[in-house]
Amino acid sequence: AVMTCNGQLYSVGDAYDQFTIQSISKPFIYAFTLQFNGVEYTHDKVGVEPSGGAFNSEKMSKDGKPFNPYINAGAIACVGILCIGDGDDRYQVLKEFFSTLSFSGSLIMCNETYYSEAATADQNRLIGQVLLKNRIFESEYDMQHGLEAYFMACSTLVNTVDLATMGAVLASGGNHPETKLHIMEKNVADEVRSVMMTCGMYNGAGNWMIDVGFPAKSGVSGGIMGVVVGSCGIAIYSPRLDDNYNSVRGMLVCAELSRMLGLHLMRKNGDSGKKNTEQRKIRGNNGGSSGASTCGGPSKMGGSIRPDSVEGTHKERSKLKFDNALFI
Repeated sequence: AVMTCNGQLYSVGDAYDQFTIQSISKPFIYAFTLQFNGVEYTHDKVGVEPSGGAFNSEKMSKDGKPFNPYINAGAIACVGILCIGDGDDRYQVLKEFFSTLSFSGSLIMCNETYYSEAATADQNRLIGQVLLKNRIFESEYDMQHGLEAYFMACSTLVNTVDLATMGAVLASGGNHPETKLHIMEKNVADEVRSVMMTCGMYNGAGNWMIDVGFPAKSGVSGGIMGVVVGSCGIAIYSPRLDDNYNSVRGMLVCAELSRMLGLHLMRKNGDSGKKNTEQRKIRGNNGGSSGASTCGGPSKMGGSIRPDSVEGTHKERSKLKFDNALFI
């Protein structure tokens, strides 16, 4: 799904099928924490540098902080320092924030996923203990309830239209493309995108920037949310993952969209990078190459991308063609 900053929605395939948001929740957890606790306090607790390690590592930076908010340690720290009641209270405010950013406007949690994650969270609980020892958390209470809220946040159900809309909020500097509400401060949206640029795709972030070239965040359920500043949010869901836990087909589709529409931030207009993309596809992509080979671009994903024709303001968009969206 693609949602432009002015509210035009395009989708293909099972765009409304739900899946758990997983780590794509992390940029929005970070945004809420920056707005709730303030930038300075949040920076005192969580860094903004790539870790170079596993996304669920308990290793911290030299000053004892999580490397960045988009690995497990950083996201757990962000929820733990919110200090809004217990785990359920913290999740409710986060879920309300996520819902306000989304297309549907009302998101829910997958209980089955939550119970599974809470029951198999030894590594995340170890991370919590390290954060407590390093005085990132003020108390054991914050550690315990921060962890519970984190499990719940990752278990929130979304679809690609929701994620594309949430990405469009970031792309526009904090304005919702449908409701036109100003949900996020511009400086917060700027920071969230900036950290996504270097940390959003785990240890595949460097190759992603070479091949795709715009900020993005992935999740282990198979989702990718991309942000094209001033233009649109992009969301793709395909569960097969590579060695860096990023969606194989999702990366290929994003690379093709970047090439087709000239979305790469580091390439001048007209330089699509087609030759490089065709030669490399996605660098370091060792997982599921046979499954990804059928997804060279929108024309190979079951038809051309179409504007969604839904109730209200979307009805008129059914007359558009995807080619008319090249202005994004």
